[in-house]
Parts: sequence; C-alpha cells; structure tokens
Amino acid sequence: NKYFSSIIPDSPYVIYPLHLDPEASTLVFGVSNYDILGVIKRLSLRLPATWKLLVKEHGAMVGKRPISFYKELEKIYNVEIIHPNLNSIDLVKNSEAVITNTGTMGIEAAILGKRVICLGEPLYAFIPSILTPPDINDVENILSNNWGQDEKIKCKEDMKKFVEATYDVSLKFDDDVLWNSNPDKSKIKSFYEDFFVQFKKDAFSLYEINI
Repeated sequence: NKYFSSIIPDSPYVIYPLHLDPEASTLVFGVSNYDILGVIKRLSLRLPATWKLLVKEHGAMVGKRPISFYKELEKIYNVEIIHPNLNSIDLVKNSEAVITNTGTMGIEAAILGKRVICLGEPLYAFIPSILTPPDINDVENILSNNWGQDEKIKCKEDMKKFVEATYDVSLKFDDDVLWNSNPDKSKIKSFYEDFFVQFKKDAFSLYEINI
C-alpha cells in the first residue's frame, strides 16, 4: 500500500492498467509491449506537459511484482501508481483516455465513449472507434487530436454494436467443458472454434467489414 494512491488527481490524466502476468494478453496478443516498465516510461514522454499517467495495478498482482518495479515508477515525474481497489469506472469517467495493451478496461472505457488506444491486438481492436497506432510514438499525435462529442457518440454507437454482436453469438454450454479438473480438450477446442467463427462473422457483418 505504500506505493499505491487512492486519490484521483485534479489534473488531466490517462489510464494505463497493468495486466496479470504472465498471461496471453501480453505474451501472445501484446508481445511487442511485454516490457511494461519500458512502455510506461515511453508513454510518459508522449503526454502533454500538464497530464498524468495513472498506472493501475492488477488486483491479482499485488505482492507479486518486485518492489524495485514500483520504485522505478515513482521516479517518473508524471506517473502515479493507483491502488487496484480504486473503482475503475470512476477513474475512466474522469480520464482523457485509456491506453491498454489488450485489457478489458478498453472495452469499459469505449462503452462510456472514452478515447481508447490499444497497443496490442485484442479481440475488439477491429472496432472503428478503437485507436490502434502502429507505433507507441504515435500516441502523442493521437492525444493531441480533439475527442469531442461527435467522437464520443460514434464510439458509444460502435460499442453498442459490439455488445449486440457478443450477445448474439453467446453460446450455452455445459460448465464442465471448461471448469473441470480433468477437462476434455477436444470439447474445449470445439467450443472455442465454434465461438470465434460465429463471433467474427456476426461482428464483422455489423460493421460491414469484409472478412
């Protein structure tokens, strides 16, 4: 708790949520940004002078990262480490943007109409309002552009379609397929294959994107 803040700053800020580590979100879909400390340092240099970068720790990682990690973050003048128990929605509502590797906070923020920048390749990266810069250095230009009411409305509309598509392809299945001490791997594989094929088909058709 010594390194975590529970105070939301008054100055403009961007949120960067940390992931569970190790996890596929960083090792597979966001491998180019696996060096978390390096990413945070580079992002801190891309913010406007008066903005803060709020780094929110993942609840499951408390006590698992070396103390040296937090000490290094404390040295960065515009970075604040946010307590994992602080309400994410409250943080997002007052933010200028959320920058994530592949995290679900990006979905939450976009549903609220917030600017979301994905550095990795999450499932929702294809959504038109989600910003996916080819290089982390492009973040500076993205943040310098206005994100006004029109952009917020369009983002919310895009996310409504995403949620509808997700609901449309939701599948009923036996819990024992996934949550089993001795799972049937062939059934698990079949479930995920069916799910992603249908999800991609429906979601892309909603956005009129050719597969």
